[in-house]
Amino acid sequence: MAFDPRQALGVEKNETLSFELKALGWFGKLLWYLRTPDPRIYIPAWLAIWSVGLGAIGIVLGVISLLG
Repeated sequence: MAFDPRQALGVEKNETLSFELKALGWFGKLLWYLRTPDPRIYIPAWLAIWSVGLGAIGIVLGVISLLG
């Protein structure tokens, strides 16, 4: 196991670990993408969140301009 995860889990080198894996829903996956310490993962995730939000604002403004 790499140093950073080992340090985060508080285990020593060559120590035996026991894990329990659980399935995540879509919200749990989204939170993992946004909170992971790896910038290769969280930067694109934040860009995607911002783009979806700005796209939604654009759609709302477009509908308002068509109706107004």
